[in-house]
Amino acid sequence: MLGAIDIGGTKIAVGVVSDGGELLDSQNWATDPSAAFDEEIERIAGALNGICSSRGIRLEAVGAAVTGPVNPTTGILGVNAFLPNWSGQALTPALQHQLGVPAYADNDAVAAAVGEAAWGAGRGTTSFVYLTISTGIGCGVVLNGQVLRGAGDAHGESGHQVIDLDPCAPLCFCGARGCWEVLASGTAMTRRWREQYPHSPWTVKEICAAARQGDPAALSAVAEEGRLLGVGIANLVTHFVPQVIALGGGVMESFDLFLPQMEAQVRAQCGLVPWQRTRIERAHFRYHAALVGAAALCRGLW
Repeated sequence: MLGAIDIGGTKIAVGVVSDGGELLDSQNWATDPSAAFDEEIERIAGALNGICSSRGIRLEAVGAAVTGPVNPTTGILGVNAFLPNWSGQALTPALQHQLGVPAYADNDAVAAAVGEAAWGAGRGTTSFVYLTISTGIGCGVVLNGQVLRGAGDAHGESGHQVIDLDPCAPLCFCGARGCWEVLASGTAMTRRWREQYPHSPWTVKEICAAARQGDPAALSAVAEEGRLLGVGIANLVTHFVPQVIALGGGVMESFDLFLPQMEAQVRAQCGLVPWQRTRIERAHFRYHAALVGAAALCRGLW
């Protein structure tokens, strides 16, 4: 049995995953950006130990999927915009100390890509891209069974590709204006809606629910979100022509609403590559993709 930890900007989740990728049990709580690193590690370890104790499970190893940059070799975290108190912390040594088993860590989108490639939407492919669309946009690329990494094992940040060169485009914490995340994440969709309809401060979930009921304004918001997501996806198709692009994260709870516009944008934008060979799918593990992917890190499936 493998321990799994998903540390995101919105929530922290822990769970136990079988060697075949089945999530057996989990629990989660809201992320507190102000919490001290050591306190949160103790809480994570306590929750995971509690699950194991209640089920009579002994862990073989534990994996952690973390928002932001992570050195997969040392387990040291980079500068973290969502969790400032975690920046520079040695995550895997802390987990090994608390849980007494080998620990592994990687960026959450990379971990989700590994899990989906091993056990989910990317199983059996040789070229696979995973995207998480939530508070931000994360991306993991798996080619020929290996995670695509850069210099010093760095993972790319495709969520911060610039898709709008207007000098007045929204500014992202990454330093760029008009990057994909600041325009197409769930946070961005909510921001656009509230700017247009300040007296109806709906969430993405509420906007999508209204769209299903035929609300014209909500349908327009969904179409624009699908188009903006499609711009970035089309760029990835042009770069990699993967067999499958799988989308997870909270926004993709309404995957079917966005798919037509995403596919239309790919058709319009990818004239020089065989875009027809790329399938856009919802992630198999859906809301739990990063959590299951964290367990896959333990198996060296990257």
